[in-house]
Amino acid sequence: MASTLEDVARYAGVSIATASRVFNAKPNVAEDTRLKVNAAIDHLGYAGQQRTGQEHLRVVGVVVPDVDSSVFREAVRILSATLASSGISSVIVTVDGTPEAERRALDLLVERRMSGVVVFDGDDGAGEQAASPWAELRERGIPVLTIGGREGIPHVASVRWDDGAAVRAAADCLVTHGHRSIALVVGDDDRAATERRVEAFRDYCDQAEGPERVTGMIEHSATAGADVERLAVVLAQRGATAVIAETEWIATSALRALRRSGHRVPQDVSLICLEDSRMLAAVDPPVTAMRQSVELLARTAALELVRQLGGRGAQAHALVFGSELILRSTVAVR
Repeated sequence: MASTLEDVARYAGVSIATASRVFNAKPNVAEDTRLKVNAAIDHLGYAGQQRTGQEHLRVVGVVVPDVDSSVFREAVRILSATLASSGISSVIVTVDGTPEAERRALDLLVERRMSGVVVFDGDDGAGEQAASPWAELRERGIPVLTIGGREGIPHVASVRWDDGAAVRAAADCLVTHGHRSIALVVGDDDRAATERRVEAFRDYCDQAEGPERVTGMIEHSATAGADVERLAVVLAQRGATAVIAETEWIATSALRALRRSGHRVPQDVSLICLEDSRMLAAVDPPVTAMRQSVELLARTAALELVRQLGGRGAQAHALVFGSELILRSTVAVR
């Protein structure tokens, strides 16, 4: 059986990450350690890819929770294209959005020896456990980056939009137009972005005082379109004069439901979506939305991963980008 990098690390008495750094000629390794690892490589006959004289094939695993989202699809497309321009291939793994499915996907990518990993909306539920895939990726020295996920996972960079600022901007717009009974409708999953949005909306409603006091309603929708449509009608019946929808799918479902039930948009109920897309600009009426640069986010993520693959650090840090309110036809003065 051919020797593995784990065998090299064990023989040399170093970590897998250190053995990987020596094998790939990375800096910041003590000379005596480098000599021990190279001796182990020669003794065990570990060939690897760079020692054959061929260009090292670099493949990045990309874990995506929702292929139905046009925002995710566009981000994956730009991310893959940017990585490809640096000679890096991508393998896309789709999951159902649960932490368990994400961990299974990470286990698979560890097994397949990816050069790097990008996780959309990454969960850190098992991040501190020694046996978790996050910990094993770190031990192997594999760069990991989350897009839109949680921050503070050790040695994992995060690239995301400022979800709280987007919620506050949407709420400010509605309050300026006279709305005081506002509903936030989000997905029914455990996404980190969803948690940030819900927290920001609660804080906004709690802090509003006097004539600008806001009655906030928070509703989690299930995956079925009928559920979102039911929610939209119920919220209108409960007195909500405006709805902030987390995704384009929730926004278009709510728009359709309100119109079917005889509620006019925006005359009776105003609507803002926390993400923008070509679909929202094309529906009737065009939906007011928070525009986020998917291209900027995806390119930044790709370039950050390329930087780490080049051996320039695996420190944890967060890159956060803002949003722009695009006022269309679904917000009216109350």
